[in-house]
Amino acid sequence: MTDPTDAVAAWGLPTEHRLPERPLDDEQFRALLATCTHERVLGLLGAAVRAGAFPVTAGQRAELDARWQEWLGHTLRAERLALAVLEALRGAGIRAAAIKGTALAHTIYAEPAQRVFGDVDLLVEPNRLREAGCVVAGTLGGTRAEPELRPGFDDRFARELLVRVGDLEVDLHRTFVNGASTMATAPPCRASTKAPTSLCASPRTVKVPSARVT
Repeated sequence: MTDPTDAVAAWGLPTEHRLPERPLDDEQFRALLATCTHERVLGLLGAAVRAGAFPVTAGQRAELDARWQEWLGHTLRAERLALAVLEALRGAGIRAAAIKGTALAHTIYAEPAQRVFGDVDLLVEPNRLREAGCVVAGTLGGTRAEPELRPGFDDRFARELLVRVGDLEVDLHRTFVNGASTMATAPPCRASTKAPTSLCASPRTVKVPSARVT
């Protein structure tokens, strides 16, 4: 039998995974709901249920809708913060582009609501990581989660820098993996080739996506 979490993650793609043909019992469904939330595929579960592809009971539907609505509200707050951070970095002349959930929700998924996320992830200019953190903290009233190990470390060796703004987190990435020998990655001028969405800050332009929740 296909693991229902795998089937949810693959929903909408060519796959051999199959969704359940009848509702799970309540204990199984709550376990699935918890796993989908942790793995950030809660939106795909919601979309599959709304499409009638994943059968649920009325009580399970209500529980799913409440959880999904809660996460969509959190995601919209994170998106608004992402736009504020990108604008602040643009004002400082620091190039940055949205990555991970912030960008994928608007470029890869059929509907942005299918990709929930908990924080803001941005790729910034490698040699300006520390400066980017200072801009975010100073402009938006944030605080660094951890101090720099020593002067100059962030811009040469750090993978990321975490800034907390209220109850949300902004993860500024210099590179994608840890280690002194890893290569830094400069942000592209656009977050995606799929028009018209772009979450990108440069000295020249910022294009703002519209968030849709259905």
